[in-house]
Amino acid sequence: MLFMPLVRYFVRLFGILALALVAGGAEAAPLPQIGPKPWVTILCRFANYPGTPHPKSWYEEFMLGTNGPSMDGYFRENSYDAINLSGSVVVGWFNLPGTAASYVDVFGGQTGRSYCATR
Repeated sequence: MLFMPLVRYFVRLFGILALALVAGGAEAAPLPQIGPKPWVTILCRFANYPGTPHPKSWYEEFMLGTNGPSMDGYFRENSYDAINLSGSVVVGWFNLPGTAASYVDVFGGQTGRSYCATR
């Protein structure tokens, strides 16, 4: 299941982080993160997996849903309602030209394309 690792990746990438600014040797207060933080979720199919795992509406509900757990609910709950995903959209489905192996981590943290570029 590729979906759950992506969820963990997005939570890690876009989680709320306190950023301390150093000005003249003294630490400044962290900048507040408030308001809407819209995302674009791009639905793609690999060339060797042309099926659609869920309809677009499933991903819209996952991102912004009110009928159960959602990413918007996660951010609202963990920021005490200071951050939300209002304005987010889900677009797709798009067919990718490469196979899953050309995009997915198969070389210890790098995709095939970036692995070859660094060698």
